[in-house]
Amino acid sequence: MIEQDEVKAHIENKPHFFMASVDKHVYVKGAFVMGIECKNYTENAMLKRIMLDFMMLRSQYPNLKCALFQLESQLGGDHSELNEITLGSKSSHTIMSLFDFPLQIVTFLKGERKVDQPIHKPGFYKQMKTFLNMIKTGEHDWPGQNLLDSLETMKLSKSINYGETIFTHNPWGEYGHEEHIQVFRVIMALSKELTYPPPPKLMLIIWAPPAAVS
Repeated sequence: MIEQDEVKAHIENKPHFFMASVDKHVYVKGAFVMGIECKNYTENAMLKRIMLDFMMLRSQYPNLKCALFQLESQLGGDHSELNEITLGSKSSHTIMSLFDFPLQIVTFLKGERKVDQPIHKPGFYKQMKTFLNMIKTGEHDWPGQNLLDSLETMKLSKSINYGETIFTHNPWGEYGHEEHIQVFRVIMALSKELTYPPPPKLMLIIWAPPAAVS
């Protein structure tokens, strides 16, 4: 409730609005049906803001579906375990209980976020579970190789000369092959290490997978 007459008059005489939005708006046949917030990671202070954003959107679109896509989780509970059924955490459930709509939380990388292990740096990369259906072997986990260990094992730094052109796999390993992806990451990391003279040229071998991968 606004008590000052000057403030009331100011608001009444001028239009006031807030541009509410989330990262991705999904439309079906012209209708706004879903909002998706995308995060590298989420902790509960962020979750409060996310829920408020969706609350404002739902004030205009009451049937809007709401989702949070996060690479890693810092929400606590089992959000980072990637179980078939996620039970959540006490803190996140308490926050979401204050709102009258559900939020679907999808986590892509297993393991709680660690502030001293940023996943964008070599040595702390993680594999995305969403690629599991592309693996022919049916394995449920890819080898958790440490990138720095791979560099040491493969000894690429001793076999590559400056100015060389390197042919390697593409970022998705052609058809999702975990070892191909690892080789690509090793080569990319090594090219950044060879800063002077200029790093070797990298060329990707682009390969289109078959229509169906069993």
